Amino acid sequence: MTEANFAPERLLSLRTRNSAAYKGLYALQMKDGAADWRTANPLSFAVWDDSHIDIHHIFPVAWCNRARPPVPSRLYNSIINKTPIDAGTNRRIGGNAPSRYLPRLQNDISPDTLDRALRAHWLNPELLVADKFAECFVERGAAMLDLIGQAMGKRLPDGRGAFWRALNSAGYVEEFDEPDDEYDVVGELAYSEDASAAD
Repeated sequence: MTEANFAPERLLSLRTRNSAAYKGLYALQMKDGAADWRTANPLSFAVWDDSHIDIHHIFPVAWCNRARPPVPSRLYNSIINKTPIDAGTNRRIGGNAPSRYLPRLQNDISPDTLDRALRAHWLNPELLVADKFAECFVERGAAMLDLIGQAMGKRLPDGRGAFWRALNSAGYVEEFDEPDDEYDVVGELAYSEDASAAD
């Protein structure tokens, strides 16, 4: 396994649930203790079918399309913006911003329990409730790479530079500058090959 590698930009192009890497990430997430956001029930393969667990957007497509600037589909359809939750939770989320759906979820479980559930999905609750797509995207991508590296038994680049470059090259810019990073080398090449296929 020490010869294997996983480039940060691979997360940017993972959108198809049939790929082995896509399934492997969710297996790692469930092993790491991920729970549903509404019920706090552990997400496991044993309950996957019975609880109608599926992969859904964290920042819903409708919100991404309404955002100013809009979030491009190649970003919101990335695995970084998707996570397993049950069908009832997805209905509660709808097309709303996290700042609107998270208080609704707190009607079902305590705020502390919801925060723990979100963190088990590699999400920062403070950024999520502030609707900070870009910061959530970068932090979650880095957390996913860290978990992949642990499973591979090697240290991977955290990918923050790659994720910021992807946000900037896609035209999605917020009020902060892209940080300098030794891995900030993805540039336009990251999307020149797959942008046309994604949109």
